[in-house]
Amino acid sequence: MPERSKLTRPRHAKALQDSLILLFNRIEAVKEEHDKLDNNNKFLQKYIGDLMTTSKITASGSKSKK
Repeated sequence: MPERSKLTRPRHAKALQDSLILLFNRIEAVKEEHDKLDNNNKFLQKYIGDLMTTSKITASGSKSKK
């Protein structure tokens, strides 16, 4: 029985190592996707803010013309 345990330990360790590498790669991919989405969100927030500012300027300009 101890001989079998000696043979399975390296395989088990390799399986755990492979699993850890897969998890690490998945975490890196999720981080990259998060950063991309965060940048897109910031861009859209700025764009919407600029539109709101422009619409306020346009609205105040059309009121003063009346």
